[in-house]
Amino acid sequence: MDAAAQLREALEKMPELIGERLCLDFANTVEPRGGLGTQHTSLRDYLTSYTDLIAWCYHSQFLTEELALHLLREAAQRPDDARALWERAIALREAIYRVFWLVANHEQPSQADLDALRQEHLAAVNHSWLLKQGDKFIWQWEKDGQALDQVLWPIAHSATTLLTSEDVERIKVCPGVPGDPVLCAWLFFDTSKNRNRQWCSMADCGSIVKARRLTERRRAARASQL
Repeated sequence: MDAAAQLREALEKMPELIGERLCLDFANTVEPRGGLGTQHTSLRDYLTSYTDLIAWCYHSQFLTEELALHLLREAAQRPDDARALWERAIALREAIYRVFWLVANHEQPSQADLDALRQEHLAAVNHSWLLKQGDKFIWQWEKDGQALDQVLWPIAHSATTLLTSEDVERIKVCPGVPGDPVLCAWLFFDTSKNRNRQWCSMADCGSIVKARRLTERRRAARASQL
């Protein structure tokens, strides 16, 4: 299968982007999450290979199609390097999830996970420079067609930027649907004016909860008329 076909196939299974921040969407590539310390076997992992990782980065719109295809072809020539980079990406993903889940629950992340974010942040900074764009400055990532790990640079930058921002208290965990055996526990950044967003998505957990509440109100209304 050529790179274009691989990318199309992988894109078909990519999850919804609801996190409002790149690093949170990256952490949400396991469904359901269940929160920390939850052990179950009903997980769906959207990133099971380097190909999936590239597809997700393209899906998240920080990789162009041209670069995504180039990296897939490069990975095909260096399968061991691609496998190692995928393992590194998963380690970063899990560190991001643990850190921000704990932050959202007003708990202290482990120093090991903070050090992991710092390490990836430093790797990203080593491949970037500051560039003036209009009236502000931005990070510009190095263009290196052979760097399989370039997909991690924006993610690591997103994580450290969010963690050190004044808006870190806007990070929340979706409680999922009451009664479900495993919580959704996806992470999201609450951009609502009143900071009252409760669920990952109104098309998913939120709609189910609201539908159940509506059913309960209707039952209660009918019961009161008996």
